[in-house]
Amino acid sequence: MPDLTTYQPPGVYVEDISSPQVTPVGLVDDILCVVAPAVGYLSAVETISLRSSTGAVLRHGGVFQDSSLVLRTLNGVTLVRDVDYAVLVSNPAGSPDPLTTITRMPSASDTLSPAGVADGDKISVTYNYVPSTYYTPALYDDYDLVTSAYGQPLTVGTSGDADSQIASPLSLMAKIAFENGAGRVMCLPVQRTAGTWRDDYNTAYSKILADPRVGIMAVVFPTAEADSGANVTSLLNDLRVHCDAAAVNAAGRMAFAGASSTYDEIAVPFEQVAQGVGGKRAVAVYPPKMNLFNPNSNQVIEVNGGYLAAALAGRLALNDVQRGLTRQVVQSFAGLPSSIAQKMTRSYKDNLSSNGVCVVEQDRVGRLVVRHGVTTDMSSITTREISMVRIGDTLLQNVQFGMDNSGLIGEPITDEMPALVKSILAGILEQEVSGNVIVEYTDLLVRQQSLPNGDPSVIECRFSYRPAVPLNYITVQFSINLASGVVVDDTAAA
Repeated sequence: MPDLTTYQPPGVYVEDISSPQVTPVGLVDDILCVVAPAVGYLSAVETISLRSSTGAVLRHGGVFQDSSLVLRTLNGVTLVRDVDYAVLVSNPAGSPDPLTTITRMPSASDTLSPAGVADGDKISVTYNYVPSTYYTPALYDDYDLVTSAYGQPLTVGTSGDADSQIASPLSLMAKIAFENGAGRVMCLPVQRTAGTWRDDYNTAYSKILADPRVGIMAVVFPTAEADSGANVTSLLNDLRVHCDAAAVNAAGRMAFAGASSTYDEIAVPFEQVAQGVGGKRAVAVYPPKMNLFNPNSNQVIEVNGGYLAAALAGRLALNDVQRGLTRQVVQSFAGLPSSIAQKMTRSYKDNLSSNGVCVVEQDRVGRLVVRHGVTTDMSSITTREISMVRIGDTLLQNVQFGMDNSGLIGEPITDEMPALVKSILAGILEQEVSGNVIVEYTDLLVRQQSLPNGDPSVIECRFSYRPAVPLNYITVQFSINLASGVVVDDTAAA
């Protein structure tokens, strides 16, 4: 603008001061997504007026047309379908779900139904239903909302078999994730189809493939699907492929999963499963079973390793990006089953950990702790350590989003553009340093490509960064000193 402290002729002065701006992006959300089967329906109770002339439309669509649909008088008399009432299911335009209409029988309004219901009497209707949105990912920060959507996690069963006492695997996973520190949990129920469970899980994964908010996943598989080395390896490889595909879309994430409580370790030792996966984004959790207390039945039951995966994922969601899981305390469980605890010698655990298995052990004071937070890719420290993988993913996403939000793409390349790109990228990297994502960055270089070997519309940037490497080992040496510190002077006695 002109300097108005000196004389300027009267008029309107306009100046274009616009320039690309960086919108602070902060850290990636790193939301935890739990994936498992759920109850598969919601329940409702409502009161309707039962009439012969005008049918009453139930409030929710997608009502199950089975024995769960029950009509009772306010006195508790159960009505009989096609005798006391008729049901019509329709799919009106604009409704996402089929609607259920209830009509009184007989059609003559002045005649009582066989159960004695007069035209217009109030009737209680209990039913189960599943809306079309039930199997879509949903984000929660309140566990009570999770149970409202997917059911209570545990039943009041008396059998020691966990499968008979876990009513909703998805709700139980969310509960464990919240207990271990996750602030928000995305729930993704797996819809059972006529195909294989493996296909159903892959269908579920596809629903969050392009969601950049999901940074961590935890998956529990049905017991019968994760009881052999071949099955678990295939299921974990599917997770690895999914996470790698998400990373291509700048949605870096890490997945935790384990085997079932009936896994046969004699046929295929669990370290072979980890070796068969070998991915830096896939974490194979051990043991395959844990003790869990069910307060509804006052029993301790053995649950699958997938629920342990939910605990580790919940703890990781709580941690800062640069903090992995090594020596982190795990909540929610009542300890290790005796069959597991008896074989957890140091050499046994060393073999698992060194082959890419994330082992949870019981320490000297009885706490459950993560022995070493490793992925299934043990080829280098950058792929082995969970924290190192997360740092790289977080940096990539924040640089990607920050440069996208700068408004530079499409602008003409002037002589000042390379310097402008460098300054914006440097600003983003400074945010990463201040946010403790990285310790420092060096060698930031920016240049415009040129013909004949390059593309002049490309400005390429390069830099190096130093992550916070996890402290895994402290070595201390000591020795015995038997030299006495007391000297006796015999001459003084003489």
